[in-house]
Amino acid sequence: MAYRTITLGIEAGVARLTLNRPDRLNSFNVEMHEEVRAALDAVASPPSGARVLVLTGAGRGFCAGQDLSDRAVAPGGAAVDLGDSIEQRYKPLVLALRALPMPVIAAVNGVAAGAGANIALACDLVIATRSASFIQSFAKIGLIPDCDLDKVSAVGNAAGAGARMALLNRGYRREIEDTVSKIEKIETALEPKFQEHFVYAMALPNKVDPFPKLSAAVKLPPRKTVSEDGVAGDAAPRRRSREGHAARRSRE
Repeated sequence: MAYRTITLGIEAGVARLTLNRPDRLNSFNVEMHEEVRAALDAVASPPSGARVLVLTGAGRGFCAGQDLSDRAVAPGGAAVDLGDSIEQRYKPLVLALRALPMPVIAAVNGVAAGAGANIALACDLVIATRSASFIQSFAKIGLIPDCDLDKVSAVGNAAGAGARMALLNRGYRREIEDTVSKIEKIETALEPKFQEHFVYAMALPNKVDPFPKLSAAVKLPPRKTVSEDGVAGDAAPRRRSREGHAARRSRE
């Protein structure tokens, strides 16, 4: 099969799958999803002769997650169903990685952001270069997905599997310690409306999203307001009284 967004090679029992959209930091679009799934099926078939899979990215990054331009909506068009994208694309991809009958190694070069970081962590072992960084921006600011709770499932403990492999080999442990000491973390917000999402998420659970599914399962805290400068509070920003200003000046 000829691929346009990835490359696949198998030599001496080692399969090497490279995400190959370096101009987009190897971010996923629909075509890449389909080609990666096809490649995993090919690697898993007995005729391939593969005994281990190495997953990496071309160019200066491993994977920047979802290609947002692939979800662009024309003016007046219907909004993209992000839940469907996760259910139909990312979840089957991660489950396919976990189901492979061989060890899977993520060779992370450069940025691994969002879905890219999650795909790397779904592998059995992660080897990171000095330039590697793992970014979960939305988790840090409280952007919790509102979905049916029965659709939330665990796909295994990749960290545990990697730890078991390392514990069996002292050389691996020395290599891991050396690699960890060289990792540098870079925070990057790639989403154009990152600041807007950030401000909304500061008002837990969210300033604009009602979270109907989550609120049906648990009692959510009272919704807080957020001022234009991003300060969360129980009401509109309060103005200082003249007396308060005078008292503060006298203390200073």
